[in-house]
Amino acid sequence: MAIPHAQLVLLLLTSSLFFLPALHASAIDFGNCKDANIDYVFGITNVTQVEISPYPVGPNDEPTITISGFTSDDSFIIYNATIHVLYKYENVTSTIRKYSLSDVIDEDPGSIEPGENFVLTLSKVPGLQSLPHKDKSKIVVSLVDEYGDDDEAPLLKMCVEFDNPAPATTATLFSA
Repeated sequence: MAIPHAQLVLLLLTSSLFFLPALHASAIDFGNCKDANIDYVFGITNVTQVEISPYPVGPNDEPTITISGFTSDDSFIIYNATIHVLYKYENVTSTIRKYSLSDVIDEDPGSIEPGENFVLTLSKVPGLQSLPHKDKSKIVVSLVDEYGDDDEAPLLKMCVEFDNPAPATTATLFSA
């Protein structure tokens, strides 16, 4: 017996809804880094949202972390910056990945202007699902302006931290 085309499409659509809860982005709670001395005099980025997709992170996922925010009107242009993604637990901090600002921002020419909204898209962050998930373990994302505002020492322009996301288990991935 042949299944009519419309019923087949409906069956595929409804069965795909079964997997949607595990395949969406999730805004997560975050805060400014507690031990970061961010230089407010030279302008700062204000983060408004942090998302991880997919969330929860599956065993084979390399998720995307998206950070949205804005800069103050009196800040300086940020153009040659590096974004550091770190794992922090107690007194141990290890680098997960580094990104160039020009690789993670959609604006042309790859800079953040004063008074501008921005979105940083950190794709394919490796290893989040395999990091030790312990109480008080954190993921730290910082933006460091390599040249600073006067070609001197690099300046920390943004630093946010959030709980290390618990890895998804098979039961979590397939629950409705």
